[in-house]
Amino acid sequence: MTDLLRAKQVAQKRGRSLSRLYADIAEKRFPRGIKLGRKIVVWRESDVDAHIDNELKQAIEQGGDV
Repeated sequence: MTDLLRAKQVAQKRGRSLSRLYADIAEKRFPRGIKLGRKIVVWRESDVDAHIDNELKQAIEQGGDV
């Protein structure tokens, strides 16, 4: 079974604030979550991990220190 994360957990996992998470979603730098109800949005942990790995690869390719 896939582990699901709420927005606060996603932000913590990325090491960023909740407001930065929402800004990244609005700027299409991070995928939207899956809406389960009126006030419930989740992300698959595996999708979040893949996105973080991709961000790290891009930073390394651009010569950033990780």
